[in-house]
Amino acid sequence: MDELRVVFRAWSEDDLTTSFGQVAQADSTPPSGIIDEGEQPFFGDGHGNNVYVHRFHVPLDRIPAGNYLFTFGSGDDGWFYKVGITSILTLSVAKVPGRMLPDTNLDPARQVSVLLGAGDGRR
Repeated sequence: MDELRVVFRAWSEDDLTTSFGQVAQADSTPPSGIIDEGEQPFFGDGHGNNVYVHRFHVPLDRIPAGNYLFTFGSGDDGWFYKVGITSILTLSVAKVPGRMLPDTNLDPARQVSVLLGAGDGRR
Protein backbone atom coordinates (compact mmCIF):
# COMPACT_ATOMS: atom_id res chain seq x y z
CA MET A 1 0.00 0.00 0.00
CA ASP A 2 1.50 3.33 -1.01
CA GLU A 3 -1.39 5.74 -0.69
CA LEU A 4 -4.17 6.43 1.77
CA ARG A 5 -7.34 8.08 0.50
CA VAL A 6 -9.47 10.06 2.91
CA VAL A 7 -13.01 10.80 1.69
CA PHE A 8 -15.81 12.69 3.42
CA ARG A 9 -19.29 12.51 1.98
CA ALA A 10 -22.42 14.26 3.26
CA TRP A 11 -25.89 14.18 1.77
CA SER A 12 -29.34 15.47 2.51
CA GLU A 13 -32.74 15.71 0.91
CA ASP A 14 -32.56 19.43 1.69
CA ASP A 15 -30.17 21.98 0.18
CA LEU A 16 -26.66 21.78 1.64
CA THR A 17 -25.23 24.95 3.15
CA THR A 18 -21.66 25.54 4.29
CA SER A 19 -19.42 22.49 3.83
CA PHE A 20 -15.67 22.13 4.36
CA GLY A 21 -12.72 19.76 4.58
CA GLN A 22 -9.20 20.50 5.81
CA VAL A 23 -6.09 18.87 7.24
CA ALA A 24 -3.81 20.21 9.98
CA GLN A 25 -0.56 18.85 11.34
CA ALA A 26 1.56 19.44 14.40
CA ASP A 27 3.78 22.52 14.16
CA SER A 28 6.90 20.39 14.54
CA THR A 29 6.01 18.11 11.60
CA PRO A 30 7.72 18.90 8.27
CA PRO A 31 5.49 19.61 5.24
CA SER A 32 3.64 16.41 4.52
CA GLY A 33 2.88 16.30 0.82
CA ILE A 34 -0.76 15.47 1.57
CA ILE A 35 -2.73 16.34 -1.54
CA ASP A 36 -6.00 18.19 -1.03
CA GLU A 37 -8.03 17.09 -4.02
CA GLY A 38 -10.64 19.60 -2.99
CA GLU A 39 -14.36 19.40 -2.89
CA GLN A 40 -16.60 18.08 -5.52
CA PRO A 41 -19.31 20.62 -6.17
CA PHE A 42 -22.72 19.91 -4.71
CA PHE A 43 -24.59 17.52 -6.93
CA GLY A 44 -27.71 15.38 -6.91
CA ASP A 45 -27.37 11.60 -6.64
CA GLY A 46 -30.42 10.85 -8.75
CA HIS A 47 -32.47 9.88 -5.69
CA GLY A 48 -33.40 13.38 -4.56
CA ASN A 49 -30.35 13.87 -2.32
CA ASN A 50 -27.88 16.73 -2.50
CA VAL A 51 -24.32 15.45 -2.02
CA TYR A 52 -21.00 17.01 -0.92
CA VAL A 53 -17.66 15.14 -1.31
CA HIS A 54 -14.14 16.20 -0.23
CA ARG A 55 -11.03 14.05 -0.85
CA PHE A 56 -7.42 13.93 0.33
CA HIS A 57 -4.59 11.69 -0.90
CA VAL A 58 -1.87 10.76 1.59
CA PRO A 59 1.32 9.48 -0.11
CA LEU A 60 2.57 6.97 2.47
CA ASP A 61 5.97 6.65 0.82
CA ARG A 62 6.71 10.36 1.36
CA ILE A 63 4.83 11.42 4.48
CA PRO A 64 6.97 12.32 7.50
CA ALA A 65 6.24 10.77 10.87
CA GLY A 66 3.86 12.94 12.85
CA ASN A 67 0.26 13.61 13.74
CA TYR A 68 -2.31 14.80 11.23
CA LEU A 69 -5.89 15.90 11.85
CA PHE A 70 -8.54 15.84 9.13
CA THR A 71 -11.74 17.77 9.84
CA PHE A 72 -14.91 17.86 7.78
CA GLY A 73 -18.35 19.36 8.13
CA SER A 74 -21.56 20.08 6.30
CA GLY A 75 -25.03 21.38 7.04
CA ASP A 76 -28.41 21.53 5.38
CA ASP A 77 -31.22 24.04 5.12
CA GLY A 78 -34.16 21.89 6.14
CA TRP A 79 -37.72 23.12 6.15
CA PHE A 80 -38.31 21.85 9.71
CA TYR A 81 -34.82 21.21 11.15
CA LYS A 82 -31.47 22.59 10.18
CA VAL A 83 -28.91 19.80 10.62
CA GLY A 84 -25.12 19.91 10.79
CA ILE A 85 -22.62 17.08 10.81
CA THR A 86 -18.91 16.99 11.51
CA SER A 87 -16.31 14.28 11.26
CA ILE A 88 -12.76 14.14 12.57
CA LEU A 89 -10.03 11.69 11.60
CA THR A 90 -6.71 11.59 13.42
CA LEU A 91 -3.79 9.98 11.60
CA SER A 92 -0.58 9.18 13.45
CA VAL A 93 2.36 8.15 11.30
CA ALA A 94 5.14 6.39 13.19
CA LYS A 95 8.75 6.35 12.10
CA VAL A 96 9.83 2.95 10.81
CA PRO A 97 13.24 1.99 12.27
CA GLY A 98 15.91 1.96 9.59
CA ARG A 99 13.75 3.66 6.98
CA MET A 100 14.61 7.17 5.89
CA LEU A 101 12.65 9.46 3.67
CA PRO A 102 14.72 10.84 0.81
CA ASP A 103 16.36 14.21 1.45
CA THR A 104 14.96 16.35 -1.36
CA ASN A 105 18.06 18.58 -1.21
CA LEU A 106 20.27 15.72 -2.47
CA ASP A 107 20.67 14.73 -6.10
CA PRO A 108 19.04 11.36 -7.00
CA ALA A 109 22.31 9.37 -7.03
CA ARG A 110 23.15 10.51 -3.51
CA GLN A 111 19.60 9.79 -2.32
CA VAL A 112 20.04 6.18 -3.45
CA SER A 113 23.34 5.86 -1.58
CA VAL A 114 21.74 7.28 1.58
CA LEU A 115 18.76 4.93 1.35
CA LEU A 116 21.09 1.98 0.85
CA GLY A 117 23.02 2.95 3.97
CA ALA A 118 26.19 4.14 2.24
CA GLY A 119 26.64 7.22 4.39
CA ASP A 120 24.76 10.40 4.81
CA GLY A 121 25.10 11.35 1.13
CA ARG A 122 26.70 14.70 1.86
CA ARG A 123 30.32 13.71 1.20
